[in-house]
Amino acid sequence: MEPGVFCRTFLTQERGIEMGVSWRVARKKMDREGPLMGCLSARSMLVLLLLGGGLACGVKAPPVPRETVVPSPVLELGVRPDGDGVVLEFTLPATRLDGGRLAGIAGYRVERTGPDGDRWEREVRFSFSQRSAMVGKKVTITEPLPPRPGVYRYTVVPLDAYGSHPRGNAWATLSHSGK
Repeated sequence: MEPGVFCRTFLTQERGIEMGVSWRVARKKMDREGPLMGCLSARSMLVLLLLGGGLACGVKAPPVPRETVVPSPVLELGVRPDGDGVVLEFTLPATRLDGGRLAGIAGYRVERTGPDGDRWEREVRFSFSQRSAMVGKKVTITEPLPPRPGVYRYTVVPLDAYGSHPRGNAWATLSHSGK
C-alpha cells in the first residue's frame, strides 16, 4: 500500500474525513484538528529515524557490570611514623573485582579514622595518561601526622574513573604519641 493510500485510509477511519477529498485538503483539515499522527510516508519515517538515531543522547552500548570496571581492593598496607609525617606503603591493584586485568586506575583515596571517630581523607587523581601506567605499581607516600595523640586507622581505597571503589580494603593502625 502506498503512503498516500494509507494516510487517506487512516484519515477516513480515524478522523472521519470523507473519501474523495484531496490529500492537501485533508492535511489542512488535520492541521486544524490535530497532529498527523500515523500519517507519515515511508521516506519521512526514514528521515526521522536517521535524525533521531543520530541526535539521541547517552551512551549507545549495553550497561557495564560494576565488577568489570572497579579495581580490586588494596590488600597490603604498611604505615609507619617518619619525622614530621606518616609513611604509607601499598601496591595499587592490577585486577578488577571480577578478577580480569585492570586497564587503568584513576587514583586512590587515603582515609584516616581517629580515636574519637573523626575522619580525614585525601584523594589523589591520576591524569588520563598516567592511568594505565599506575596499575599494579608500588606507591610510597607521606601524609601529615595526626593532630592529637592516639591510635589511628589508615585505609587506602583505589578509585575508577567514576569514583567507584571496592569494599574490603586493607587497613593499618598507627599509635601516635603526639611528639
